[in-house]
Amino acid sequence: MQLIDVASFAVQSAEADLPDRLVFGEFELRPGSRELLRDGTPVALERRAFDVLLHLLRHRDRVVSKDELW
Repeated sequence: MQLIDVASFAVQSAEADLPDRLVFGEFELRPGSRELLRDGTPVALERRAFDVLLHLLRHRDRVVSKDELW
């Protein structure tokens, strides 16, 4: 019997639905490689900050509650 990390699977499935890159202003977010670029230069971003930014961009058409982010 094989155990599956359900949380990891859910994240991978959600990321599979994302475009290769999300561009906003001078920034480019690359979900697949977990990179943030500013004018082509990599920006250091902690894992949680990246996840929050990605969530906000994915749901930019609506208000996102604080509870939803944590």
